[in-house]
Amino acid sequence: MSEPGRPADETVVLCRCLVAGEQGATGANLREALKALRPHAGQAALEESRELVLRDLFQAGRVEPDGRRYTLAPSAAAALRRELGLGLTESAGTWTAFRDGRLTARALGLPPPDAQSLRRFSQAPGLRAAIVATAHRLPVAPYPTATEALDAFGWHALSQVLGDPLDDWRGLAFGRGAVVACLLGRDVGITEPLTPAKLLARLAAAAVGAPGPDPRALRATILRRWRAGEPPALAPVPRAPAPKVESFTEALRMALRGDGAPAGTLVLISDAYAALARRDPTAAGDLPTFKRRLLAAARERKLELSRADLAEAVDPGELRRSEIRDLIATFHYVRL
Repeated sequence: MSEPGRPADETVVLCRCLVAGEQGATGANLREALKALRPHAGQAALEESRELVLRDLFQAGRVEPDGRRYTLAPSAAAALRRELGLGLTESAGTWTAFRDGRLTARALGLPPPDAQSLRRFSQAPGLRAAIVATAHRLPVAPYPTATEALDAFGWHALSQVLGDPLDDWRGLAFGRGAVVACLLGRDVGITEPLTPAKLLARLAAAAVGAPGPDPRALRATILRRWRAGEPPALAPVPRAPAPKVESFTEALRMALRGDGAPAGTLVLISDAYAALARRDPTAAGDLPTFKRRLLAAARERKLELSRADLAEAVDPGELRRSEIRDLIATFHYVRL
């Protein structure tokens, strides 16, 4: 078994030799390249790592000594170029540019960048955007712009708060108008993306019971209600108060026991929701509300949430329906 860090050391040595080309890389070049992985290591430690890596690469026939310099074997150079997305005759550029671009992208687990992506990733905003997108598994391209990453992260963060994936909203810019439309629309049961102006139109029509948002329809409805002695607007439907964490947890516990789940059993979140919805629809709410209440109870240590093992044979649809994402954590099961 190779030592921790050895695969990264080998990749850096190979890449440094690739950048050096036919001229070859010196021992000092390789030592300084390895310093990017261990900035606080002393010269002796770096040289020891270099020699250990070179020994293995010599034995594998991937690096060839050329006097005091080191070059890649032709087959190794061709394989590395394919791996990095570099054409056979394409310049690898300077070592600094290569390290800050292609090598850093590889270390982040990103696919080989094309020319445009590489230019973007080599700049501070593009680097930061790719890091955030990767860390939070945002549904954007591997090399997003800063705006794309911020929009995606905004919807991602809001979806965690609401307990709703907000799939229909994620393609929109995360601006004040869109967020207001999303939040206010949800409050009155409108779930599809609407501009603020269209949302206001729908809200006005719903408020007076008009058949549509056209001003003529609104005015006609208001006048009709006035003549009929009805209030000018429909009374808002009162929202049921959210149950306290303790009562929610107890209601869920009773529902699961009623379904025959022993105490301490892991239950798929979608199954737990179905059990509570049958027994106490008010405590369950809709699925996004149920997930928010589960998270609140978990934060108060009233129950435990856990993620599905990749090896488990669970219906993918039920797994998606059960999924709760909380920042960087993902949950699929609840245990009481």
